[in-house]
Amino acid sequence: MTGYEIKSLSIGGLLDQTIAVVKDNFVLLVSIAAVLYIPLGLLNGILMAELLPKPPGMFAGMDERTLYQEAFLSNAHVFIPLTMVIGFVSTPLTYGAMVRSIAGAYLGETISVGTAWRHALRRSLSLIGGNLLYALLVGVGMVLCLVPGILFGIWFLFYGQGIMVEGLGVGPSMARSKELVKGSMGVGFVLGLLLSVISITVTLASSVIPQLHLAYSIQVFVQTIMMMLMTAASTVFYFSCRCKTEDFDLLQMTAAVEAE
Repeated sequence: MTGYEIKSLSIGGLLDQTIAVVKDNFVLLVSIAAVLYIPLGLLNGILMAELLPKPPGMFAGMDERTLYQEAFLSNAHVFIPLTMVIGFVSTPLTYGAMVRSIAGAYLGETISVGTAWRHALRRSLSLIGGNLLYALLVGVGMVLCLVPGILFGIWFLFYGQGIMVEGLGVGPSMARSKELVKGSMGVGFVLGLLLSVISITVTLASSVIPQLHLAYSIQVFVQTIMMMLMTAASTVFYFSCRCKTEDFDLLQMTAAVEAE
């Protein structure tokens, strides 16, 4: 049996459940991230500390910015492939494994690190494709006009849950997400805004550390915690929307999670 409330939740309820899920499954989620996301992040941080000067601050002069850009371009053959692997492979697969583990835990199921990762690897192409499409839609929406980017971000928020919980492909998971979130757009906006503020605040706080190796290591840890929070929040919100739009009870939702 699950100790969480499987029902339509308010913002307060979503935040409470999110914190509870992360706290109860903290070791599991960090262990999932430790398979790929954390090692690659630390490797990237070490290389940045060794090969690049200190990143220019907000009020840095042109000379300082030019020096950093030249150093980055001279090492682009290192950073561009590594950044692509982190952004387009490590991040979506880790996210998928976390979605699987959080969904299982939320419904009272015991999920191991290996089980979560095996499930994510089986859905790897859909996760990578969904991540690319989601980033493209939100990014283009933000560039063209802020409002479309926000709308796309909320509409397609549950693409990962559609892939990992319901076994859908990229297109159907996007359509499913838009269908579920309809009627809860305001809640989705406020939830996203709160998480964004938290993410920006802790990221800025970690960036003031002068020692680069330590600063980059702490940033990887902060990014891992934020991924855990955002994944938990979106998964709890996903089940909340299912309760609101479909009136699913616990047994129905448990059956909806893909069997191993």
